[in-house]
Amino acid sequence: MHLSKSAKLFVSFTTSIIILLSNTTTIHAFTADNYVSRLTEPSNDTSAEEYRYYYSNENAFASIGYGIPNCTAYAWGRAFELLGEKPKLTNGNAGRWYTYNINNGYYAYGSQPKLGAVACWDNYDNINGHVAVVEQVHTESGFITTSESQWQQLSFALYTYQNDSSDHMSRYRFLGYIYIDDASGKFYGDTFQLYSQNTNKYITVNEDVQPVVSSKCYETVKQDFRFEPAGDGSYRLWSSVYNKVLTRNGDSIYLSDSDESENSLWTIYDGSDGQYTLSAADDTENVITVSDNGSIYMDQYKKDPSQLFDIKRMTGLTDLETTRRADQLTVDSSEAKTQYYPDEILDLTDIALSIDGNKIETLDLTKLSPVYDFESTGMTDVTIHYGSLSASYQVYVAAPITDSKSMNNVGSAQNSPDVNDILSTEITTYLSMNTTESTSEDLQKFDINNDSTVNISDAVCALANVK
Repeated sequence: MHLSKSAKLFVSFTTSIIILLSNTTTIHAFTADNYVSRLTEPSNDTSAEEYRYYYSNENAFASIGYGIPNCTAYAWGRAFELLGEKPKLTNGNAGRWYTYNINNGYYAYGSQPKLGAVACWDNYDNINGHVAVVEQVHTESGFITTSESQWQQLSFALYTYQNDSSDHMSRYRFLGYIYIDDASGKFYGDTFQLYSQNTNKYITVNEDVQPVVSSKCYETVKQDFRFEPAGDGSYRLWSSVYNKVLTRNGDSIYLSDSDESENSLWTIYDGSDGQYTLSAADDTENVITVSDNGSIYMDQYKKDPSQLFDIKRMTGLTDLETTRRADQLTVDSSEAKTQYYPDEILDLTDIALSIDGNKIETLDLTKLSPVYDFESTGMTDVTIHYGSLSASYQVYVAAPITDSKSMNNVGSAQNSPDVNDILSTEITTYLSMNTTESTSEDLQKFDINNDSTVNISDAVCALANVK
């Protein structure tokens, strides 16, 4: 069912209204069977039954001189009419209604439209805004119809628009709905959209009621998910149109009618780069992944763009409860080769990598990339990149190997480099790079005063084994 886009409203509101503050259920008790929608203006005739609710001094706004036309006077009166008793709603400015209810815990609230619910907006200031009452919910399209009044303008009006108000009252911030017949005070969640970094598209619910990715569309409600808190830091993600919950089974992701399964619980991880991952609550390393071709599935966490999302708020004020991933890669080189010669190839055979203290038992070689430079002698860093993570360790680069026989063939002993001096310098350099101090006993291993043909590199390596 397609409904035409409603006209935008320009509504101004007074800021001088006096503010008086008072010190798993179903979302809504009103049903289509017992709810009588108000689609016509209430009569201002004193003999009319509805006069009491909207125009008499029993109306909190009419009694202080701010009666209809006024969005607050109308919405307060409509709630009075529906409940048959005065509602516990503020008689302050429209922009205060939503937070006033939250702070006092009078009624349940959230972003899912229900019959008789009070829709609330503010001007990003928690003061000025607008309120209306939901009269019809068009479940096949995600649209709603509300009745309302406008300050010093229309006494009564009906508007039809998407339930996230993305095509209505655009100059205001849509906060959500107050469920006046649910006195539990429960929060049923705000609405967000999931924007995939890998595809630059949104997770969308298509006509087959399956999650896919697509570009931003006019009917934004098809890309809306209500994040309902489960009370343990996890959430259930409900499609705003089809009222089905995002669920996983193995690698598959689909929409389910039931919210009882543990497979519909999700934990939100906040990465250091400001992006989010959505993890299975019972296995936080198993996350929602979007491939280059747009397929959506579960896969092991690897901090890849295919697993990163922007979470874009559509309604409400409540912060999402998230967990921060440390994502720290560490390298254990205690069993690995840490001594090299210039231009030698790095050996990673016995390197051990861990993420947040958990050893990676089987390395994915496609994600492994070392960066090093063995051209200069001395201690140098080797950086290991694993996916988007990195860690470093140090190795020692010894002087180039010099063959003693070649040295003797070049010229006389008087013209050849002083081998003893080179060896002494090499050993001293090596020892200075280690925490253990050199001793005369160490140096006696290499009788540099008597053996002028000892191989320098062999001596250094031998000394390393001693140390």
